[in-house]
Amino acid sequence: MLTCPSSPYGQELGYQESFHTGFTGKVAQSSYAACIGDYKNATGTGWHLDEWPYFFFGNGHVPPRGVISRFGWSARFKDIPDGLSNTFALGEVVGQWSINQDFPYQSFATTSHPINIGNPDFLAIGNVDWWELRDTNPNQLIWDWALSFRSMHPGGAHFLMCDASVPFVTESIDHFTYMARASREGGEIEGSASP
Repeated sequence: MLTCPSSPYGQELGYQESFHTGFTGKVAQSSYAACIGDYKNATGTGWHLDEWPYFFFGNGHVPPRGVISRFGWSARFKDIPDGLSNTFALGEVVGQWSINQDFPYQSFATTSHPINIGNPDFLAIGNVDWWELRDTNPNQLIWDWALSFRSMHPGGAHFLMCDASVPFVTESIDHFTYMARASREGGEIEGSASP
């Protein structure tokens, strides 16, 4: 149910991030991830990494710029002044290419990088043990790209908007517009300069 029918990885298990649970095995993956916002990650564009409620939300810090946090918070309609039809709720991902996009534990992504960034690199790597990849080939870009929205569809990915519409968003979308759709109350004007 949470796997895109066109994904060749639909039945494969993948590694989960383990530092919270101590679990180091493989689990079922998801083809859909919550949009936590337009955060920069480490190497992308968008809001600064220091403003990312990565570990902190749930311990009294501010909610994320997106509509669903990594740790137990979600926006109500009144929390989305940018408009339900203008704001991403969920988007497509390839869960096997990230330790943060699995079914039972967590599944989130940002618009830090363009849609489908690095897909050829991930195809070459395949479904690997992410901790082993980090130890043997510490490539910050691959780790950063893994938190992006992507699909196996040529040219873009599907997104669920907060008004329940499901547009196909192309890879050619203006990046600032793409980031603006990830924030629920940024007040951005599409086509203006990046924050």
